[in-house]
Amino acid sequence: MKELQTHAEIKFTRSHLAIPIAQTSGNDTKCLKNQHRITPCRTLKYALQYTLASNETSVNIIFVEDYRFSRIQPLQIHTNENQTLIFSKLPDYVPPLTDINLNCSRDAHGIFDVYGPNLILEFHNIIFANCGQGNEDVMPVILAKYTKKVSFYSCIFRDNVCGAFFAINTDIHIEYSRFQNNSFHSSERLYKKSNDVSAFSGGVGILFQYERRNMSVNVFYTIFIDNRVHVDDSKYYVARKPENAVENGGAMHVTFINKSTFWTTINITSCYFESNKATFGGALLIELFGTTLYNKIFISSTHFIRNYGSQAGGAFLLSLWGFSAKTELTMVDSVFFENWSKSGGAIYVILQSNYSLPHENKEILLFKRLNVSRNAGPAASSVKIVSHLFGPRSVDQVPIFENCSFMNNTNGVLNGYAQLASFIMDRVNIEFHGTNTFSGNTVFGAVYFSNSYIHVYGKLHFLGNVGLQGGAISMQNSQIVVHPGSELLFQDNYATFGGGAIDVVTNGVYHVGVINNQFCFLVYSEHDKIPNEWKVTIKFINNSAALRGPAICIDSLLMCAWDSNSKKVDFYQALKWKPTFHYEGNVLCPDPGIFQQCHQSANGTNGNAISTFASTLQERNGMQTIKTCPGEEAVLDIIAKDELNNSVFTVIADKLPSLSWLSSPESFTAIQPHGSKVRFKYTYNADFVIPINQTIDVYYYDLFSVGRVSKRFTLRPQPCRPGFVQKNGSCVCDRSKTGILGCTTDGHYVQYKEGYWVGVVDHAFTIFPCPFGYCSCPKPPQHGTATSGCFFNAVNRTDHEACANRRFGTLCDNELRGPLFFFQVLPLFFPPVQTQVTFNVYNFVVFLASIFDFTIPFFGYFFSKCYILNDQDNLDMLAWSYSSSVIASLVFLVALLLSYKRVILIRRKNAVQCFWVLLILMYSSLMMTSLRIVDCPLIQGKFRLYLQASVTCRERTRHIVLSIVAYILLAGGIVIPMLIVVSTKTNRLKIAPHYLDTLTNKLKEGRVFWWSVDLLRRFLIVALGNLIHIWKEKQVALVLAATFILSIHCYFQPYEETRANISEMIFLFVLSGLGIFQLMDIDDADRDKTNLAIVCIMLFYTIILVAIKLVVFVQNRTKPAVDNEGYERLEGEPSTSATSPTIAVTDQSLEERREKLAFLFSRSESPRPKAERRI
Repeated sequence: MKELQTHAEIKFTRSHLAIPIAQTSGNDTKCLKNQHRITPCRTLKYALQYTLASNETSVNIIFVEDYRFSRIQPLQIHTNENQTLIFSKLPDYVPPLTDINLNCSRDAHGIFDVYGPNLILEFHNIIFANCGQGNEDVMPVILAKYTKKVSFYSCIFRDNVCGAFFAINTDIHIEYSRFQNNSFHSSERLYKKSNDVSAFSGGVGILFQYERRNMSVNVFYTIFIDNRVHVDDSKYYVARKPENAVENGGAMHVTFINKSTFWTTINITSCYFESNKATFGGALLIELFGTTLYNKIFISSTHFIRNYGSQAGGAFLLSLWGFSAKTELTMVDSVFFENWSKSGGAIYVILQSNYSLPHENKEILLFKRLNVSRNAGPAASSVKIVSHLFGPRSVDQVPIFENCSFMNNTNGVLNGYAQLASFIMDRVNIEFHGTNTFSGNTVFGAVYFSNSYIHVYGKLHFLGNVGLQGGAISMQNSQIVVHPGSELLFQDNYATFGGGAIDVVTNGVYHVGVINNQFCFLVYSEHDKIPNEWKVTIKFINNSAALRGPAICIDSLLMCAWDSNSKKVDFYQALKWKPTFHYEGNVLCPDPGIFQQCHQSANGTNGNAISTFASTLQERNGMQTIKTCPGEEAVLDIIAKDELNNSVFTVIADKLPSLSWLSSPESFTAIQPHGSKVRFKYTYNADFVIPINQTIDVYYYDLFSVGRVSKRFTLRPQPCRPGFVQKNGSCVCDRSKTGILGCTTDGHYVQYKEGYWVGVVDHAFTIFPCPFGYCSCPKPPQHGTATSGCFFNAVNRTDHEACANRRFGTLCDNELRGPLFFFQVLPLFFPPVQTQVTFNVYNFVVFLASIFDFTIPFFGYFFSKCYILNDQDNLDMLAWSYSSSVIASLVFLVALLLSYKRVILIRRKNAVQCFWVLLILMYSSLMMTSLRIVDCPLIQGKFRLYLQASVTCRERTRHIVLSIVAYILLAGGIVIPMLIVVSTKTNRLKIAPHYLDTLTNKLKEGRVFWWSVDLLRRFLIVALGNLIHIWKEKQVALVLAATFILSIHCYFQPYEETRANISEMIFLFVLSGLGIFQLMDIDDADRDKTNLAIVCIMLFYTIILVAIKLVVFVQNRTKPAVDNEGYERLEGEPSTSATSPTIAVTDQSLEERREKLAFLFSRSESPRPKAERRI
């Protein structure tokens, strides 16, 4: 095309007046020196003045030698004469490949201002450039008003900023020309100034107004590149009145106004539009207003490449307004490639004509053999043809597409919310002839039909399109009419929502079954034919959708469900009439890239190729009543079924009645085909008290069915769950109690620290430290929070959830089988919760303690495994805990009795020593049992037994009796150390000296009170370990107590043997260290291993000490007795004869011992008298 424009030679006759012109004013000397020149060269202004003043009918203004004319001032050509002006170059003087270049002066905004009803202007091989620089007045390079005809041959308009050419009511002929980089910038000044309709453009603007007939615009072999008018890219653009639409047509703008023209023809053939820009109609805009009739627009073999229309019509825009009608558009053999617009990326046609006469032929808008590819835009990236007429009637214009292809057009999002296909028909009836193909159109589908009839006369193929709803076709209140011999093919299309091939929304008014399904979205042109007799082919092959309807998704099949065989509605036979319909390989698939995997998983079947909107909502667990608290989530398992009884995807919303005391934010939930968990929540007005027995209806509506499908539930409000309190209309987590960490978001679980018991006591939420081994730490699989801790089920609460070792009840104080004889005692220096990763150190320590405390573990094991005490509770078992002490005491008394009866022989001093040892062994057990009996913390306003929370203290005879015994024993446990002090210091009780010596043996002088300290320190540790329930507080108290005891021992050093003092300091030091070690923040498993290692070391050390003691004892017993000094006669032993030689020695020994004891218990501070031993 460009080559033709450059080398074209224009031949014209010389029978008219020829005026040579030069660049300078006056006579051009260079021109005069030319021997072949008859007349001198004149200026352009002179030539025009002469021509207009003459009677010449044809004047050829010739540009000679000089071919650059700069700083030309605006020139007027106004005449009513019948004249023809031809502007051309003289081939003999100007180089043949060089055009005449006319440049405006700096202050000029145009070159020619033309007016002449009988004037014909022709421009040949002339360049018009650089006009309108910095000038506010709006005047194109050439302005032709009411001129008979203006023609351009091989001309160039470039770099003009005020528009290239503007004509009013003028015939236009442009051939082999070029319009490049011309612009027109509209302004508020222009709108205020202009009272008439304008059609300015960066390239060619043509306005037809008032009554004109048989006008013509012919543009042949012309190039339009980078022309533009003002571009408004506003996201929310508000259009001006159509009569002042000056922001349109970047390259070419044609406007018909009022009763402007009849039978006017616009012919654009073999032109090239590239990179032109405008707000509307980036390349070409044609508008018809008023009552313009019988006009024809013909566009042939034209390329539209990369044009930009910011608001509508990226390449071409045609609009019909008012009563303009009978306009024929024919666009053939044209290409639209990579154009962009917000609406109608390639072609935008708006049909707003109110003209309508009955019995007239329809107006044809013919699009034939178009190649529309790779265009883009948010809405209708390829073609958009719409009508916005008020009322139900449709327009008279009928677009016809014949043998067109629409490929790889890409859609986006319009203003952040609209999601529209690449090809849109709205309230316009359309016909498809020949073979039309939609292929590879993406994001929002290939075609969208709204309130339209779609007539298919040939083949209509949809291949590999991708959409949101309807990969190939999305239609609303529209109907596809197939004619005999036609073919519909849907193959490899995909929808990210529903309707891999077709997505249909019908008109609810027509939801009724009719014979031959005349209201179906897909009908046959011959309405009397039953579906099985249609002479068409409709195929759905390998289409897929992510959520529903891989082939067809429709709101209701009722209008398509009449079956010709059964003569009734049959949803399962709808749109499956043979041999018309063929389905193959249509499956649900989350992504088109894995279609083969989806196809294989479907075993080659179509599955649910057709799907409808949800027709019913079901709760799979049969729940009818919702019992929840304000702010708490109720979980409903809802599934949606379509008219084919298939599970389908849908979206539902809940709705509550308008009540002053109840409110619920409307929530939306997506229901998957396999069902979904729907979470319901409501809130109360804080001024109201939650009713207990009142009920409210709660509805869940299917959004896609516009509320036609719903599910009703009965809401029965509940008071706040345990662990929650009412605040601001909702039940919120009560964090005021010690040990509470929080609550889960669904309001079903309360989080609390490990080592506590959480439950309901006397209808009140209670949290309390739990005895070791009584409680477990329940953790649901999905608790909705990362915070560690245990979880109390506030909805379906049971007592045994937080209990360990088959316990149940308040504070886990009952067992399912016989209770343990001896309960697992809270380890005084170990955490209340032991890790399960390694060996349980606590149980090992308790086993060792039971040996030294004379609490034999065998009894506990025996009573726990046998069924002889099944009805005993913890209070009874606490009473049984005294049994070991009673048994030991009975054994001791029986032994004394047998010794007294001389059944067995026991020395009295040895018996007293055994008594003190037995007291030390039983003291801790007696004190611990007694403290547990009287340990009654305040729980929910009542004093309850810590180890048997169901027992209310001092309200049962058993507990009163046991409490009396316990208090007596506790008092005795305090009195006995006091008596020991009195006995060892003053012997006011007058205990026999050889019995009292059992308390002072191996103690230093002045440290004889240490037996009392030994008992009292046991009482201190046991009291702190049992009466303090909070672990951290108890551990600190125990560490301080152990440190205090260690300090006392280090100060007094009570034992005569240094080894004994050091050993006891080691034990006390390790005990303090263990207590501190438990408070360190380390892993439970590491702490457990370290504890075990320390306990084993101390046990090994204890075994060594016991072994040393045993060896010494054996050695002393195996030595031969030198004398019987220090031994007294057994009770009842016969006395020795006075004449025995040993009598004197014995009496002397007894006398010395009496003197020692008299000194020991005397109050005198005098030194001890020395006694001489008599032999």
